[in-house]
Amino acid sequence: SQSFYQIGELVGCLGKLIAVARRELDIEPFIYMQVPPTTLKLWAFGTGAKKKDTAYLLDIAEIFGRSFRQDDLADSFMLAKFAEEFICSILSRGFSDRMKIALVSTKLKKKLKLTTKKKIMELSDEDFFRDVALSRLEDFSIIQVGDIHDMR
Repeated sequence: SQSFYQIGELVGCLGKLIAVARRELDIEPFIYMQVPPTTLKLWAFGTGAKKKDTAYLLDIAEIFGRSFRQDDLADSFMLAKFAEEFICSILSRGFSDRMKIALVSTKLKKKLKLTTKKKIMELSDEDFFRDVALSRLEDFSIIQVGDIHDMR
């Protein structure tokens, strides 16, 4: 199916991004990052309380310009796009508004006293990188392996 082919292409591009991230950040190899569904929905839709229904798939088509018949394929696509933007944001230390909103967890809102979206947006990219992004990088359960064959 063409959708599977497109997702395969995205994964290949993501592999190149990961290689750059490893080199630039001098980190061990990693296989994937587990992003909480609420974080993904906040990033994609601006709300973490989005139900998976027909409107969900229509919204994805409108936002990303790609349509899917199954929410699992749509989720995979969004995860790949999220990971791409997240890695590019970390490397450039520049964060879109939607990435900032998605990355500020409830725990961090309390800790950093970020009670409104306006306060989140007022953080400089450097402060956001230091206080939020690096903290969330740890939260995303990045699975590290030295050799992919060890996963068998």
